[in-house]
Amino acid sequence: MAIARKLGTLDPDIVGFQEAFIEKHRTLLIEELEKHTRLRHFQYYPSAKMGSGLLTASAFPIKEAWFHRYQDSNPWYKVWEGDYWAGKGCGLARIELPKGGYVDFFNTHAQAGYGVPANRDIRELQMASMGKFIAEARVLTVPAFVVGDLNSRIGSGEYNAVVTGGNLVRTMNVDSSI
Repeated sequence: MAIARKLGTLDPDIVGFQEAFIEKHRTLLIEELEKHTRLRHFQYYPSAKMGSGLLTASAFPIKEAWFHRYQDSNPWYKVWEGDYWAGKGCGLARIELPKGGYVDFFNTHAQAGYGVPANRDIRELQMASMGKFIAEARVLTVPAFVVGDLNSRIGSGEYNAVVTGGNLVRTMNVDSSI
């Protein structure tokens, strides 16, 4: 699998996936990651009918994990969008580092836009909920990272809701609109 081979060349310590919905595909991905990378510890966050799609892979042991499901979502009858059926939320993996200590790793996939203005409002509520979850769940004496598909741009209301609520600082230094 190309993803596992590419990650093998990049040699990351921790990776967050947001589209690992199908169990058969997730199993194959994990098997390939075990062959081609140092990633040996995995946490999937089940939710709703389809599952959250969130998978965290780590080279170091995952000691604790929690899932915070967002209360707000698009309507159930918009099956072509699928966000409701995924039960979107934020997964936290507390990972033990090899020389002692931990890191908190938050992984999320927020409501997609689909060109529907109401979805932006839903996403902003989700990001505010995630910010509160981060503030309440993280250990302030260890580093925390937030990864995922926020489906929002820097400076937007949704983005600002999670940054402010979670007391986050952007560390990504790649010039990107993501």
